[in-house]
Amino acid sequence: MENLFIEASHFNPAIRFDTQENIFEISGDSYDKDFYKPVLKWLSQYLRQNRRPLQCNFYLGQLHSGGLKGLNEVLCLLENYNTSTQTPVNVNWVSNSDNDDTLDYGNDAKECFDHLAIQVSIA
Repeated sequence: MENLFIEASHFNPAIRFDTQENIFEISGDSYDKDFYKPVLKWLSQYLRQNRRPLQCNFYLGQLHSGGLKGLNEVLCLLENYNTSTQTPVNVNWVSNSDNDDTLDYGNDAKECFDHLAIQVSIA
């Protein structure tokens, strides 16, 4: 399957899903839930055929309610995949040092998605 690369905009993060390395990155500000629709569609299709461990890196700036909903859907899809296939999925959640909200959400996600290996850190 082809890689998925989407450039960042003022309101949406960059998406870099490299299928050869099996490293998926989301970086930047996240405002819009609808932005994640094609990402979720692509990821769902990819996960149907993948059986290699996944590394997911989230480098997030500002998060707003729509963006949080979209990220929740991504994490839910990854958790369901991990549970149903037993394929390891590791998530690195990296927050800016000046953004407590993003750090708090990363810690909340770690508790909520307890079937995902989520490591939260500060850049």
